[in-house]
Amino acid sequence: MTKHSGFTIIQLMVVLLIAGLAGSFLINAIIEKRCESDPSSTLCTKNAKPSAS
Repeated sequence: MTKHSGFTIIQLMVVLLIAGLAGSFLINAIIEKRCESDPSSTLCTKNAKPSAS
C-alpha cells in the first residue's frame, strides 16, 4: 500500500478561507485609498457613509 502525499479537502478549504479574507481586506484598503484621493468618484459616492453633524 502506497502512501499518497498532498492536501486534504479541509486544508484546502482553510487556505481558501484565509486567502478570501486577506483579499477582502486588501480590496477595502485599496478602495479607501482611492476614495481619499478622489472622493467624487462613483465608487466612493455609492459607498459613502452619512456623516453625523
